[in-house]
Amino acid sequence: MKKAAPQNTIHAKIPRRLLAALALSLCALPSLARAQDINLTGYTAAFNDDFNSVDWTNSSPKGVSTWRSSNPPVSNKFIGLEIHDQACMTINNGVLVNKLQFVSSADVSGAHCAGPLGMKDASSTPLISVATLGSPITTRSGLAWSNAGFVGMKFTTPAGGLTISQLGRYNIAGSAGSNYDIRVFDSATMADVAQAIVTLNGQPAGWVYANIVGGNKTLQGSHVYYLMCFINDGVHATDSWYDGTTTVTASGGITISESEWGNWHSGNLFSVDSAWNGFTQQYGYWEARVKMPAGGTGVWPSFCTYSTNQTGNNEEMDIFEYYGGAYPSGNGGALMRNHNWPANTNNANVNPLATQEWANFHVYGYQVDPQYCTYYVDGAPVAQYATPTTYITAPSYMTLEYNVGGFNYMTGVVANSEMDVDWVRVWSTPTVAPALTSPTSAAATVGTAFSYQMTANNGATHYNATSLPGGLSVNALTGLISGTPTTAGVYSVSLSASNANGTGTATLAITIGSGTLFEAESLTVAAQTAGVTYRIVADSRFSGGQGAYLDATAASQFITFDVPNITARTYDVRVGMKSWNNKGIWQLAVSRLDQQGSPTNVGSAVDEYTSGEVFNEVDLGHWTPGSTSDKAFKFTVTGKNASSTGYGLAIDYIKLIPQ
Repeated sequence: MKKAAPQNTIHAKIPRRLLAALALSLCALPSLARAQDINLTGYTAAFNDDFNSVDWTNSSPKGVSTWRSSNPPVSNKFIGLEIHDQACMTINNGVLVNKLQFVSSADVSGAHCAGPLGMKDASSTPLISVATLGSPITTRSGLAWSNAGFVGMKFTTPAGGLTISQLGRYNIAGSAGSNYDIRVFDSATMADVAQAIVTLNGQPAGWVYANIVGGNKTLQGSHVYYLMCFINDGVHATDSWYDGTTTVTASGGITISESEWGNWHSGNLFSVDSAWNGFTQQYGYWEARVKMPAGGTGVWPSFCTYSTNQTGNNEEMDIFEYYGGAYPSGNGGALMRNHNWPANTNNANVNPLATQEWANFHVYGYQVDPQYCTYYVDGAPVAQYATPTTYITAPSYMTLEYNVGGFNYMTGVVANSEMDVDWVRVWSTPTVAPALTSPTSAAATVGTAFSYQMTANNGATHYNATSLPGGLSVNALTGLISGTPTTAGVYSVSLSASNANGTGTATLAITIGSGTLFEAESLTVAAQTAGVTYRIVADSRFSGGQGAYLDATAASQFITFDVPNITARTYDVRVGMKSWNNKGIWQLAVSRLDQQGSPTNVGSAVDEYTSGEVFNEVDLGHWTPGSTSDKAFKFTVTGKNASSTGYGLAIDYIKLIPQ
């Protein structure tokens, strides 16, 4: 998301986008393997940092070979509400650990506030008053008073604790803005325990207060807190504070120990340096293996690329950007989106990890060529759109950032939370068209789920399949053909895989079989319970116009059919039957015909009871005979539904579908 510009100071927020960059020629990198990957055949490795090298330091991260800077030379842009501090980053067992820290410092010696802020107790009595005002200023110690962090004071509560109702600030006439965010932070945890939003637009000089969000707050006794403020509405140039000679006095039992400016600090990396040198690339594939903070409300980790063209249409690609709202929320999660600037439009906006799953390591990837842009999580594509070529007009640099205040969320920011990065890798785009590498034949069966994965080299970004059999469809993003075939036959399917360089084609032959259907009335009865009637019943609703009935009267009664010459392989076993209100529950068990003493159950027990006549098919799942032979299919009555009036069985057919 594009951010507004603070005052131009040496500690202004670190920029995420540049005016120009110089491409860096890198020597060939070693093969970059990972457990799960898109097909990168034909790509050229261009950038690799696995954070294992002994020459990595946070002041000069791997010198000129990879990362270049935490502070590109753009003085009027910033990101977040923290100071970029490379000391927050360390390498631990090959992982970059970027730890969020709160840093507090005293202002001018002897002063009592770095900007007069106030509180009121439960009876609305002011607890802080101004003794001496200093001169209006806009910076102190190189820090802008606005979005470069917080400014205010440190105080200690009385032994009995304190209830507060309002927070405020001492206004300079002419200050503008509606969202001056004043907070009380617990010094032990750095959790914000109270917040008020103060509006200064049109207010005269003097105190301006606002009610605490959520009502009165009770503070612990004899405890140290920070009373701090920052502005978060993008209006900075007209805002002023008072200098360090300002003094304040306290009442209500609180004591002010020192004036404060305080900031959240975190490390950030850019692939270019302050002299505009570094790694940039227009087309290719970027990925990073990252674990975001588990309790990251208010934080703003991201892995992004930004166009080096800043004079016209340009592009921001958020390979992931977590807006630290409450878990879960519409703005929470690992958002993957693009921004077309200056129009501020999007082509993609997906949240593939919308629960705390993002707190585990995942590989976040992004592929772009002149045709398509594709986002990946753990090697699987999650979104694709046509490349906005009017915005992607120049090479881009990349950033790894851990910021504070995404969409101005702040409540619950956790000190020492961390963003962990295992590695970052980039490949350049192939210069040739893809070739399909998947098999050219496949077998399927009517009524059985089918899938076929197209694969291709040289960075295929789009797939297609035409003349598909009925029941099948293709996913143009992943190249997966799937569905349930409806008609037997041999089909010739035209496959294609494309990238910006052209299209590769192939022909896939899909043979769809119908399986083998054994009509029950035509099978030999190998065995049955003595004295129980077995009969053939004519009914046009049966598949062959007839069905086999066992007029069972009790559990344990059975009938066994001889199903001849079954080849040893895996089958999906299905049984056609008639369900009605006088039918029982049966279990199928199968054995060699000459070894009927130890049959194996296939599937679960089947209840044939229904209140009305139904001719249906039940899928019992897979069965794998160990040898080729005649098989004994034994249907045993195991009981009946409580609503059924009998135990009878009505079998239409046995269907074996090779797998």
